[in-house]
Amino acid sequence: YLFNALYKTGDTWRKEYTAILRVLQIVQFTTPLGDLFLRAAPRSLLIFSTFFAFHLEAFGWMLVIMPHSFLRGYPRCIGVFLFMSLHAGILVFMAIGHFPYSCIALWSQFLPSIFWERLAPKLLGSGARMAVRESADVQAKGLRGGG
Repeated sequence: YLFNALYKTGDTWRKEYTAILRVLQIVQFTTPLGDLFLRAAPRSLLIFSTFFAFHLEAFGWMLVIMPHSFLRGYPRCIGVFLFMSLHAGILVFMAIGHFPYSCIALWSQFLPSIFWERLAPKLLGSGARMAVRESADVQAKGLRGGG
């Protein structure tokens, strides 16, 4: 993502922030919802979308590589969800095949243990809490050499 941001040197990315506006004007890449967004959204929202995407690519990776011990992994959770939201936006507004699906799936592997241990059971209910606990028990037995 960093190198992708470094490659974006044009004024549409760094001064005018109109890159997303221009991409959504290309009919073969735009979904019906993307076309609606282009026509109905205020120009300032399109400019903010470009600003957000560019700066997330340039600096968002820093949140993801922070060690787990720093603020108990919450910065990594935030970074992963920001990148997932970037790809969800691409999925909703642009027709570019399976790329957004695979990126969202791949980003999920970077969710820290704090998500799986605490947040997932709250979001998914008590069944997820039991599965996380059983998984931790199995892993602990494996580490101790137990059967």
